[in-house]
Order: sequence, then structure tokens, then C-alpha cells
Amino acid sequence: SVSRTALLTSAMPMPSELEDVCLTWEEGKDVGEHANRPHRAVTLFYKYFGKESGLDVSLLHEHKDVCMPLLKSHQHDLCTRLGMRGRILLAPEGINGTLSAADKDVIKTYIEAMEKFDLSKELESSSHVTLEDVGKGVIKNRNEDMRMLFSGIDWKMSDVDGHTASFSREPFPDLKISTVREIVSTGGAIDVSEIPHFGGKHLSPKEFHEELKRG
Repeated sequence: SVSRTALLTSAMPMPSELEDVCLTWEEGKDVGEHANRPHRAVTLFYKYFGKESGLDVSLLHEHKDVCMPLLKSHQHDLCTRLGMRGRILLAPEGINGTLSAADKDVIKTYIEAMEKFDLSKELESSSHVTLEDVGKGVIKNRNEDMRMLFSGIDWKMSDVDGHTASFSREPFPDLKISTVREIVSTGGAIDVSEIPHFGGKHLSPKEFHEELKRG
């Protein structure tokens, strides 16, 4: 049967997964130079921030009330500037998103910005952070891992040509960024630290379809 890892890899944020939403934000209209262009490209991605990623993200968990709004604001500002639409789930355990854009170049710009994102800098410059919240020394000591929060993501991209885009429906009507308990909903049945134990063999597209036929 298809492994849980394969299912996680192909997981997309769907409305049914938002039953445990802590806070949901919806942007009404896109702005920026890409806003009015038809969307021809889509990217899917996810990342768990836990030990399996090799990062020390204890700062994120210890101060999630401060960190999560900063992560959400970063996604909102970046996607709006690039005229991107879609769905993003954010949690202290990771990020899961499906976004559309005018073309692959816009998505590449988004990826570059994600790779450069530094949560420690955001914390240090945030007016909501005090020495009581997060000591400056603590941030400085952990900033290397906070700088790599969105690095190493296995980005999936696809696009269509102009002719196809001219009569196709837009992938998403708007941008929704939600803060949730889990980026892939299990109803709390599986702890994020246990997910690597459910790993299986990587399947090629052909092997995946063969498994579906046998199932």
C-alpha cells in the first residue's frame, strides 16, 4: 500500500483540515505588479521543523505566541507583494502550502525570499518582543537555526502555457493563511516526532499509479 510518507508528500491544505484552526486570516484582494496577471504556475510544499529537519526550533515552540504572528505576517506580506494566491497552514511544527502565481519566475522569487527568511531578525526587530519575552542572548545563540527555518524544502512546481491559461479557471480565488495545530491533520493521533517512523519507500510517479491500481 502507499506509505504515509507518500500521502504526506502529496498533502494539500484542504478546508476539512481547518477544523482545529486557532486563527484564520483572509486577504480580500492581491496588490502589486503581478496582481492582475492570470495565474499559470502552482507550487506545493511542506516542511516539519522538528528534529528530523536537523534544526533546534525550541525558540519557536517556547515563544509561539510571538513567533507565529510574525511567520503569518511574513507570508501575508510576501504573497501579497508577489500577487500570489492559495492556502498556507502554519503551526509550530511546520508549514504546508499550495500557492499559485503568474508564472514560475514569481514562484522562484517567493522561494528565494523563503530561503533568506531569518526568524531571529524578525524577533529582534519586533515591537512585541521584550527582554522578558525572549532574551537577546537567547535569540543570538539560536539564530543560525532560525535562519534556516524554510531551507531544504522540496518544492513541487507545475505550470501551463498561455493558451491553456486563457480558458482555464484560476487555481485559487484568494489567499488564506491559517494558524493550526497540525499542518497535516491527524486529529492529534500522531505526534510530529513519530512521523519519521511511518516512512516508506520513495515512489516514482509510475510506481505510485501502479500502487493506486492495486489498491
